[in-house]
Amino acid sequence: MAEGVSIPEEEIQTFYNNYHKQYNFSESVQFSHIIVDNMDQAEKVISELDQGASFSLLAQEYSIDDETRAKGGYLGYFSTSSQFVPTGYYDIAKEMDEHTYSEPFKVGDGVAIIYLHRILPAYEFNYEELKDHIKNELALNELGQSLTADPLWDEFEIEWVFED
Repeated sequence: MAEGVSIPEEEIQTFYNNYHKQYNFSESVQFSHIIVDNMDQAEKVISELDQGASFSLLAQEYSIDDETRAKGGYLGYFSTSSQFVPTGYYDIAKEMDEHTYSEPFKVGDGVAIIYLHRILPAYEFNYEELKDHIKNELALNELGQSLTADPLWDEFEIEWVFED
């Protein structure tokens, strides 16, 4: 779509210098959890997990966290620098293997067990990795086009079967 548009190297480098951080990824952690009222309940959950029960199903059955119970305790991804990572979760997770659950630990008015799905490492792209992408972005911007397939559909006279 941007074929034939010439973008000077200096313009690409300047864009990279100004905006390269928007392409970088910080370390992220994906969690689920089960929150119960007390250590006795937590030990019962651990016993069932040790016998092969599904973490997700146990969260639906036992967790007192109304926000995540229906989703099997799933919390999602958090940047490790996020202020929204529940207190203590990252410290415990960094000592765990992926796809394992923690020992019960005290949180607020309850006891938590976390399941660590995965830890995604931080990644920073260098100039050479981003150069072609930035060049295309700048060229499309110069042409006044956004990155959509509409111009291609028009060029090849593609008609949608499901149009309104």
